[in-house]
Amino acid sequence: MIRLRRTKVEKRNFLRLLKEWETARHELRTMRIFISGSAPLSENLFHQFEENTGFRILDRYGMTETGIITTNPLDPLKRYPKSVGYPLPGVQVRIVSQEGQKLKGGEVGDIWIQGDNVFKGYWKMPEKTKESFRDGWFKSGDLGYQDPQDSWRLYLVGRAREVIITGGYKVYPKEVENVLEKHEAIQEVAVIGLSDEDLGERVTAVVVFKKEQIPPPPTTIIAFCKKHLAGYKCPKEVLVLDQLPRNAMGKIPKGVFQNIFSP
Repeated sequence: MIRLRRTKVEKRNFLRLLKEWETARHELRTMRIFISGSAPLSENLFHQFEENTGFRILDRYGMTETGIITTNPLDPLKRYPKSVGYPLPGVQVRIVSQEGQKLKGGEVGDIWIQGDNVFKGYWKMPEKTKESFRDGWFKSGDLGYQDPQDSWRLYLVGRAREVIITGGYKVYPKEVENVLEKHEAIQEVAVIGLSDEDLGERVTAVVVFKKEQIPPPPTTIIAFCKKHLAGYKCPKEVLVLDQLPRNAMGKIPKGVFQNIFSP
């Protein structure tokens, strides 16, 4: 029987909790809150967890270099899927273009952070420290946007280095992953760009299928995606693994896929 009052869990462990819930309905009356950190939750997992347990996960955003940056409110009704909430007191968030120009609300760009929470620099790495700051702002390397209609609530869309350029168009992997994770047969998915002579990069989905589901053919997965996204954003191929690789923080190091799947 679970007797915790609150717990912070990585995204991958929420998946494990859901599997456990399917076989053993633990008593959760003493539980106060579930908090997710490390990697943003998918919309599908956000809803699945609430439908199964009655708890709406509190998602927040932080980094080693900054500590906690933003958080969703304690009020469950004010926690939204795909959102990491609002900056903490004393923390400022700015969304900028690649040239460092501040963008309008709703536009996707680089996330810069300023505040007393930000570290001073990398130990004995002056060049990396210099590259990571501009005009007093720390360049997080993450991409996101703020909603001007909702007190500038922050949403993450991925890492800048993970953006896929295919046929001259930008594709944000997180957007595609959010769609694919809604497919009934998919347990987890990582969207990457693999080298392509014609397109520069081709959008590729690396999926883990649910064990209880019969794996559908790649054409079915691609067709499902096309119902929700523009054609250029949809995977050109679907690759299957038994599980996705993760680092100690629970994040998927997408760079390893280049070694796994590159010819």
